[in-house]
Amino acid sequence: VDTLSRYYSQVKLKVMVVQKVPMFQEMRKDRNDSFNLAKPIIVPLMGCYLLLALVNSHSLERANDPHSGERIIVYHSADSFLRVPLHTLLPATLLNFHGLSGILLVLSSFLQKECINRNWRRLHWWNGYLCTLLMCVMVSCGFLMWPHPELSHFDLFIYVFAGPWVIWIGSVALSAKFQFWKLHRFMGNMLVKGTIAVPVARVLGAILQRAGWNDERGYYTGIASSAAIIGVWEVYDMVKQLQGQ
Repeated sequence: VDTLSRYYSQVKLKVMVVQKVPMFQEMRKDRNDSFNLAKPIIVPLMGCYLLLALVNSHSLERANDPHSGERIIVYHSADSFLRVPLHTLLPATLLNFHGLSGILLVLSSFLQKECINRNWRRLHWWNGYLCTLLMCVMVSCGFLMWPHPELSHFDLFIYVFAGPWVIWIGSVALSAKFQFWKLHRFMGNMLVKGTIAVPVARVLGAILQRAGWNDERGYYTGIASSAAIIGVWEVYDMVKQLQGQ
């Protein structure tokens, strides 16, 4: 009886300690966030998107530029059939690494959420390094392709698009290293939303282009609409986190 009593006391003490550790407090709260509530809808939809990206292939066509009337190259993406007019052909190596790292990043970021749900701390740690590496590859390859699209102001837009990813690369890693767990949870969830925002933007852009919008307008409007949707979602989660949830 004394042995069982001591064992029970030790277990109870460990549970009390864990409950008071900030990292475990944030992990416990994160399991009830909006992503996990919407996961039965988000995961199948993203799975369909990734399947399309893997089974389809990129294609190219010749078309007339609506502004100048000159013959240009139009790139059709494999994932969403989004059309991107080009000055010159995209380098195949950069395009393939950009796309593959993006697909793996979606899977890796979703795995991070599952690691928290299932308390797989060691896997979460290693997978965090993988997420950082994939972001670096995706952003670097995407940035190096900026001279090729035939889109107005794309030389400026590429900084707007790449900026959040650069911030996430540094903030997610550093907040974990210095044990700023609230910030780590906040930035990590922003990253997950970012991996959802890109497919949403590409699909919306492709839909608008098929609806009759010119390629450039559809491309930019898809991105702006996706950013607005994800932005509202992020504000909602931020308010919840500030309320201690």
